[in-house]
Amino acid sequence: SQGGFDVAAAIDGKVEEDQGWAFLGRLQEAHAVFTFQHPSLVRSISILSGFGRQDHHLTRFALSVSTDSSLEEVVWRPLLCEGKSESATVKAVGSGEFAVDDEGAPLVEVTCNDVKVTAIRLSVLASDAVNSNAIVNEFSAFGF
Repeated sequence: SQGGFDVAAAIDGKVEEDQGWAFLGRLQEAHAVFTFQHPSLVRSISILSGFGRQDHHLTRFALSVSTDSSLEEVVWRPLLCEGKSESATVKAVGSGEFAVDDEGAPLVEVTCNDVKVTAIRLSVLASDAVNSNAIVNEFSAFGF
């Protein structure tokens, strides 16, 4: 994580321009893991990035999940979902990978069949910033 932009800031419920998780444009290290206290049913995920900015939005990312009870030796599986955004086109482009149109979008949502998970991993593959950085202001997973 980038100094002052820890992963925990992406799940604290605060939506501010410079509040969230960032990785200083180091895409090879841009992985955030969100764990659940108990196995949880997930049906949709929303990601708010680059809030209040012209850039720093996700333009390509991957979601994977674990169902392992112990996170010591995790096996990650691609999360197969459909993407949507009110202001951009979001397409599933591979096994667990999503692409947002070139302009990026602050809010991206993906929906999937119910899946019981113990952790979700977000891997940032590209952003619309010239330095490849992004700020994930809020990450939320929802089940029903």
